Amino acid sequence: MKHDVKKSLMRLFMIIVFLILVVGCMQPFSTPTGKGAASISIMQSRGPTIQPANLEIASYVLSGTGPNNETLSNTTFTTKPYKIDDLTAGSWTFTVKGKNSDGEVVATGSASATIVRNTTTNVSVILTPPNEGTGTGTFTITGTIEAGITLDSFTGVISPKSGGSDISFSVNFSGTILSYSKSLTANSNYELTLRAVTTDGKEWSDIYALRIYDNETSTLTLDLKSTDFHQAALGTPTVTVDPNAVTNGTVGQSYSFTVTADNIPSGVSQVTFNYSFGDGSVTGTGSQPATVSNHSASITISHTYDAASAYGLTVAVSDGSTTLATGYASVIIGQVNPGNDYDLTVLDDWIAANSGGYGITVDTWDISQLPTGCVFDMQFDAYSIPDKFIVEYPDGHTAKDTGWRGDSYYEGPLYPGGIAGTGAGQIDSMFTKGSQQHFKITVIGPDTGTAWEYSIRARMP
Repeated sequence: MKHDVKKSLMRLFMIIVFLILVVGCMQPFSTPTGKGAASISIMQSRGPTIQPANLEIASYVLSGTGPNNETLSNTTFTTKPYKIDDLTAGSWTFTVKGKNSDGEVVATGSASATIVRNTTTNVSVILTPPNEGTGTGTFTITGTIEAGITLDSFTGVISPKSGGSDISFSVNFSGTILSYSKSLTANSNYELTLRAVTTDGKEWSDIYALRIYDNETSTLTLDLKSTDFHQAALGTPTVTVDPNAVTNGTVGQSYSFTVTADNIPSGVSQVTFNYSFGDGSVTGTGSQPATVSNHSASITISHTYDAASAYGLTVAVSDGSTTLATGYASVIIGQVNPGNDYDLTVLDDWIAANSGGYGITVDTWDISQLPTGCVFDMQFDAYSIPDKFIVEYPDGHTAKDTGWRGDSYYEGPLYPGGIAGTGAGQIDSMFTKGSQQHFKITVIGPDTGTAWEYSIRARMP
């Protein structure tokens, strides 16, 4: 009896195993992966791109490789984003080629993404233009402004994003015609900022990506209408320090300064003032928040200097993520000569100032022998320990502030606003000579071990 039961159980076990195998063979070893879709977006630079006409992209060609060597053959599209359906779920690599109107490939880019069943996956592809070469190209602005608009100023800044000094300039305007031309080093990574202000206080501004190629011309054509000037001009944010100078100060005496930030952008309700009194002492740096009222904010700070010297009080105001503006004051404790007087009498030659170091130096340059309309360039080198060069023309107007220039290793509270760039640089066309017959250069070096040098050149534009 027991033997029969064991045999029956064995038969039942074998039947169950058989059924499992049969059912299992009827099923695939893995469940279907299904299909999904991709939405291909072409990443743009900040703002529109200015580049030679033959590099303008007219169409895009998309290809791809997916699971099990599945491929997506070349597909041309012009509308962005571009959606592709019926893609096997899994890992894909997509390649996009940008072509100009002649069908030539002028930019390429790739991106990888995982396609999910019954889902549209967003894929962003950054297109890289061809190598720009090693020579120089030309940037031009042409166009018109609507009759009846009277401009007070039209200025621009060209910023090389991969290192180097900003180039500030003015766009020429005569009647309704706009024009500007500049030879630039070939570089596909410039940023251009333009700002036009009318005599009745309205402004237009825009930001562009600018690409310069060897022996090519990149042209921006503008057609400005009265409706483009819809934003009331606040002006550039500024920081002023009152008093802006202390002379023949006394060691051990406390000095107070009122620091005011104006033209703070709309939407900013609180700012932070970061300051350095320039003497390297324990209490010589600090920060203080302030509430913004009617686009302005103010604080009062005090400090006592323990030794006779020339110091630079520097202040930077920030909205929490961006430095809005910087300001400074010179502080002379004791009988100290803070600078030198120079005569600049010739065009097209670089004239070197005396080198300097710790503290504040205010140099005055006499330009009475030079013709009205000439422009001024500066070469400078702060080496590794950061310094700041400030050009003032006319009196009371900052024509150029280099920011703190030096090695980023020294980043810290001694340098409010942060390190702006490497120690060496050149600034062209800082200002144009008008009726005033002198300009000033202030150099601030708050570290006792610092050293710096600079040279000035005058030339006709």
